[in-house]
Amino acid sequence: MYKRILIATDGSKLAAKAVVEGLRLAQALKSEIVAVMVTSETPGSVVAGPMVVIAPPEAVEQMTAFTKRTLGDIADGAERLGIPCESVHVTSEIAYRAILETAKTKGCDLIVMASHGHGGLKAAVLGSVTMDVLAHSAIPVLVCR
Repeated sequence: MYKRILIATDGSKLAAKAVVEGLRLAQALKSEIVAVMVTSETPGSVVAGPMVVIAPPEAVEQMTAFTKRTLGDIADGAERLGIPCESVHVTSEIAYRAILETAKTKGCDLIVMASHGHGGLKAAVLGSVTMDVLAHSAIPVLVCR
């Protein structure tokens, strides 16, 4: 059925639930997984009109460590379950495109990710990576809440 499952995470508690579901599915189907985390090309930067405020180096180091720890935790969980796992960290300002490109280049046939469930104005202002993945994906997407 699904031989290579991409599990997308942002390191949040809700995303951790999707990771667990993705690992369980991979174990049941004897699939491989690709764990991906997309971070900003300029971690900690904030665009405020014509100005860009860059985070201090300590904040960038903390984000890098958080990303490594998050992907490492997924790889450790996969190893405990006997699931082959590849971890990928992508830097991009357009997360949904990075997720879809990773799925394509890594030969994935399913994407598993979480949805924070923001609707209405909040979703319009913040955007929704999950909604964009759903709208543009050529492969099935399993959304966990």
